[in-house]
Amino acid sequence: VDIMNRVGYDFAVLGNHEFDYGMQQLTVLLEQANAQYLGCNLRYTGDGENALSAVQPYAVVSYVETQVAYIGVSTPESLVKSTPAYFMDAQGDFVYDFYGQEQGNALYECVQETVERCQEEGADYIVALTHLGTDESSAPFRSIDLIANTNGIDAVLDGHSHSVIPCQFVENKEGTDVLLSSTGTGL
Repeated sequence: VDIMNRVGYDFAVLGNHEFDYGMQQLTVLLEQANAQYLGCNLRYTGDGENALSAVQPYAVVSYVETQVAYIGVSTPESLVKSTPAYFMDAQGDFVYDFYGQEQGNALYECVQETVERCQEEGADYIVALTHLGTDESSAPFRSIDLIANTNGIDAVLDGHSHSVIPCQFVENKEGTDVLLSSTGTGL
């Protein structure tokens, strides 16, 4: 978090490893971060305190006369690529999920609804900040799967697979090219 604060990130997305030390520690890190964490597909179904309540689904930023929406999307694989118990309550019931643990459709629908909400708020461009990756083993939760099953997103800035993708175009549900980029690892 100290490094991220010095770099000056405006927005960040939770990846699976942000959960590795439990929700209590994650809450501390979220409070220390200067960046706004985004995640449209995070859902809390418990009765107690939601450790992720500071995470917003999206943010719309005005750049002179242009409105850009940033939408956060975390991988549903977090439940199995971190410690499953951290997503459960004291009774062992899952109280956190990421829409679509078993299939991609719930994830795509959640993101599509968020895209449409941002468009209704006047967003001229929509950038998805994702932690999905491109590894075949992550299907149907890869960034390329998300792009292919939604429309309205202009660019996807991805993580998770540590892939270096300077600039790739992937067709969305309507056949429109969407820019996909990923910086790899280590900042």
